[in-house]
Amino acid sequence: MDKMIEQSRFRAVMYGIACIGLLGVYGALRGLDWHGTDELHSLMEAVATVLAAIVGVMALIRHYARPNTAILLVGAGFTVTAFLDGSHAIVTAAAVAPYLPSDMSALVPWSWLISRIFLSFMLMLSSLTWRRDRVPGVNTLLGKRYAFFVLLAISITFFLFFVFVPLQSGYFRGYLFPRPQELVPLLFLSIALVGYLRQGNWKSTPFEHWLVMSLIIGVVGQLVMPGSAGLYDLEFDVAHLLKISSYICVLVGLLISMFEIYREAEVTGQHYSAVFESAVDGVITIDQTGIMETFNPAAEEIFGYQADECIGQNVKMLMPDPDHSGHDGYIGNYLRTGQAKIIGLGREVVGLHRSGREFPMDLSVGHFRLGNQIMFVGICRDITVRRRAQDEIIAVNMELESFSYSVSHDLRAPLRAIDGFSQALLDEYHDRLDENGIGYLSRVMAGAQRMGRLIDDLLNLSRVTRRDLVRESVDLSELASHIADDLRTQDPERRVEFVIAPNLRA
Repeated sequence: MDKMIEQSRFRAVMYGIACIGLLGVYGALRGLDWHGTDELHSLMEAVATVLAAIVGVMALIRHYARPNTAILLVGAGFTVTAFLDGSHAIVTAAAVAPYLPSDMSALVPWSWLISRIFLSFMLMLSSLTWRRDRVPGVNTLLGKRYAFFVLLAISITFFLFFVFVPLQSGYFRGYLFPRPQELVPLLFLSIALVGYLRQGNWKSTPFEHWLVMSLIIGVVGQLVMPGSAGLYDLEFDVAHLLKISSYICVLVGLLISMFEIYREAEVTGQHYSAVFESAVDGVITIDQTGIMETFNPAAEEIFGYQADECIGQNVKMLMPDPDHSGHDGYIGNYLRTGQAKIIGLGREVVGLHRSGREFPMDLSVGHFRLGNQIMFVGICRDITVRRRAQDEIIAVNMELESFSYSVSHDLRAPLRAIDGFSQALLDEYHDRLDENGIGYLSRVMAGAQRMGRLIDDLLNLSRVTRRDLVRESVDLSELASHIADDLRTQDPERRVEFVIAPNLRA
């Protein structure tokens, strides 16, 4: 945070020094008797044209790399400005000017002005994009579908008008400023400068920092140009040099911005590459024709192929029939109808190892769009070990079922005998037994019967894997009462009070 504050202060000081320094240099040179040449003017405009074209193309590339409406407008503005600056250089060239309906005193100022008004207006619009959600209608005006082509048509219209219609001189001797029309781009550039300063992104964003610097230089240039009293005088050439300098500032900002995007993309790519390479599951990407484009190390281990053996081959080489012969049809059906059989889903399938061995695997398939092409990514896991463990569990359960059935069946006979003989003793000797004897026999019978029910439950448990579960209600109060009776019998000397709520069921 402190570093950000320090950086913003430093940049603010830079802006102040740039503005005061440029005005100071111009003030020191103002009395100089300077007169440039047509060749110097043509050279400066040629340089400006090339710079504007480079800036425009780079800004548009920057926009499509990371969409931003302001940068789109800057790119459209500079691209069209390159055309206008080039046209200005052509129509004001000594070899061309004699064939046009206006003389140089009209052609040079007005064709220069077209470029300056257009670019300053576009920069002003770009500075207002941060308010687009607050101003009705601005959203449509700034739509990227219209920004370039509509404004290009407008610029061509203005160019044709100023070039082919006879014009009066661009110098007005009786005014405070010989070229007062230069105040129009000055106004637009000033609004753009204030807009970008108010946004505050210049404090942290390199592109907007250099764009603000460009606007400051442009404003100073437009402060100088109205004072130009004739072609190729000091003010005229200084304004041209400042225009070129402002273009260079935008170019520097774009270069830094694109370098940052490249660096971020490189870091992101390294991150994704590390995830891809270190994933424990096989990750394979294919295009919409089924051709493999990536094959990570885990996939190499699963299928037994090296990546370079698979990349460029159809993914169906990794699956046996019937999936082998039907795979391309699955993709085609999905692309035509959007109906997914495995795409967008996960399921257990059979994979084909390089050795010809078939093995079970979990496969999840997703899709994403890369440009105009749909790509598919498959994440696969060899579940041979898991399947083997499941088979072992099934075998153990079957053995346990058989054992439980045998044990339960063998226990039933002695339990029936215990219960039967206890009942016989109770019936035959009831009159001879005291109260304790009758109680003991009753508890023996109750225990044998309860054990019989437990054996029935054990038999039912052994059949769980062979039939559906049937839920039954359990009387918890009765079960707790039986447990309490057993505890009292085991330790009759202990005085314990059991509180059992009636009619508890689960």
